[in-house]
Amino acid sequence: MITLVADEKDRQARQAAYEFLAWIYLDEPSAPLLDYVRDLPGFTELVHSGALEDLQVEYQRLFGINVYPYESIFIDRELMLNSAATDRVVRLYQACGFDTLPAHVGAADHLGLELRLMAHLIVAERYAAGRADETAVQWARAQQARCLHEHLARWAPILAQSLVRVATQPLYSAAATLTTELVLTDLGTFPSAHWIDELPIVSRESATEGQFAAPDPQLLDLFNDLDPEAPIPLRPYTDTPSEAGEDERGIGRIVRQLLTPQEVGVFLSRADIGSLGQALQLPLPMGERFQMMRGLFDAAGQFDQIPALLDGLMQLFVQAEEMTATLIANYPAWTSYGQFWQQRIASGQALISEMRDQVSNS
Repeated sequence: MITLVADEKDRQARQAAYEFLAWIYLDEPSAPLLDYVRDLPGFTELVHSGALEDLQVEYQRLFGINVYPYESIFIDRELMLNSAATDRVVRLYQACGFDTLPAHVGAADHLGLELRLMAHLIVAERYAAGRADETAVQWARAQQARCLHEHLARWAPILAQSLVRVATQPLYSAAATLTTELVLTDLGTFPSAHWIDELPIVSRESATEGQFAAPDPQLLDLFNDLDPEAPIPLRPYTDTPSEAGEDERGIGRIVRQLLTPQEVGVFLSRADIGSLGQALQLPLPMGERFQMMRGLFDAAGQFDQIPALLDGLMQLFVQAEEMTATLIANYPAWTSYGQFWQQRIASGQALISEMRDQVSNS
């Protein structure tokens, strides 16, 4: 049984943090959000006067076309929404009585929704503690452990790395850093209800098992606070190449590997690809990540810049390796997760090195 000593002040602080971050990821910036941010210690200086329009543009740039905030994009190889990862998250929501999901979110495994589930479960814990219902308290804690160990810890820190690298507005860099700190601090506080040895795969059966019975329905009715009308202009997304005749045995296969975080440990956004092209002064086609990366390789080959392009890619992977090692050192509870991502990053580096060797020997 999970045992955790937590007082009401601690629960309130954690609930507020998760709700704030969910707000950041789910909603395009609004005047109420900026008013709230200006009152937060450490965030006040991140929002300047007249920043609303700039932040709205940044929100669309980040989450609309660069860093897709969905678990499935990071831990499934299909690079599509509503995949097996989404199904696992939905099953957790159902087990937790968390059934008010905005229809206009691309998929249920949106980071903002997973964070809001944590807030939802903290409210459940607070309510149960107020009634001195130890069974319900333990149930709420077990579900928080499941959300952390089986979902958020698996991918949120990797998404946060991408945001820190790509964001141009400090509010979003700070939110990404806070997300990692909150999730990994809680990970060390909550022992896992179901320890998973191999990451990031979780079977549907294990994703729906529970060690504690759910509390009564009246408890579950108290804390669904999602606004289904909140505007989230994010469209369904796929990175799967669809052009007829795409050579999946050659450069097309390599590009797809490089764009699959579950294979190479790094999420390369369109901004990352654009920065590589700009640094090498290479022309790039507009489009999804696949088209941009394929076009970048084509242009680099045309202008004898393949070695320089591979060097630029390797620098991104080395940076990710260093950031992952730092997280492991700072958050020992994340070690097994971090080691998985280190192995994936090493696979990406090996792929780049192999390409470099082929170029040198050609």
